Amino acid sequence: MSIEKLYDQVISEKYDEDPFGLRLKTRKIALDQIKKHRPGKKVLDLAMGTAEALVELKQILPQVKCYGIDISQKMIDQAKKKNGDHRLP
Repeated sequence: MSIEKLYDQVISEKYDEDPFGLRLKTRKIALDQIKKHRPGKKVLDLAMGTAEALVELKQILPQVKCYGIDISQKMIDQAKKKNGDHRLP
């Protein structure tokens, strides 16, 4: 099974579940680094998943344009659904 199909068919439905807080901890580390180094005007999140990091980043640095891509169309659809329309934060 390809990675894309694995995420589309298996992982995407439960992706936001984080019972041990691992993704939350790693996202916090990444966002702390971004805040420390202050990005330019745009940020691209590769393998954005459901765009949780982009949503949080936009709250921290509202002036930054946030973009995300993912190999899984279903993950992109989940991100759009979470954000209320077809535009990411």
